[in-house]
Amino acid sequence: MRVVIADHHPVVREGIRLELMQHTEVNIIGEASNGCEAIIQALYWKPDVLVMDLFLPGISAVDIVSQVRNSWPATQIMILSDCSEKEAVHEMFAAGAIGYMLKDDALVQLKAGLRIVAKGIPWHSSTIRQITGGQFATAGWTQSLLSRREARVLQLLAYGQDNTEIAGMLDISVHTVRNHIVAIFTKIGVHSRAEAVAWAWRHGKASTLYQWMLS
Repeated sequence: MRVVIADHHPVVREGIRLELMQHTEVNIIGEASNGCEAIIQALYWKPDVLVMDLFLPGISAVDIVSQVRNSWPATQIMILSDCSEKEAVHEMFAAGAIGYMLKDDALVQLKAGLRIVAKGIPWHSSTIRQITGGQFATAGWTQSLLSRREARVLQLLAYGQDNTEIAGMLDISVHTVRNHIVAIFTKIGVHSRAEAVAWAWRHGKASTLYQWMLS
């Protein structure tokens, strides 16, 4: 699991690094101390997960998340912050982050969360789950309608990836991608990629709160 850490406090970055270095499956490939560096590091290294503070100097967290997700949607984003306001959590998930935990949470939760987030599955710590009541806004898709894999395929379609690129990102065959796309068309009632992309953006940017099954 390739990870970039973005936090303006060197001591915090060091603590995160030391915790994650205990796990051989985690590779810290880059670090950033401000918003601009976070975007540059994420787009240069293309990590599996960007772990970032909510308040990085220079650029708002919403803009960082949006730029990274729009430029390279395969990178998942985990927010690690002191802010526990419900509105902030919802805003980050709506922008495209899919993980959120507090710095007061035990860092051991970070490893568990990263495993889930790296698979493209939304996750938040037990503390955040209590604050939000288990619900959060996402830039993702309605799980009762699509399977997680179908939702991921549709998300990548929405960001302009072709079938070969999607197959590579999800480690599946192009034939399997085509089968998922046929299933997606049937479930959401569209007849073309353009219609599917329009449906995805229309529903994915809605402010409705979705309940995801956490594993």
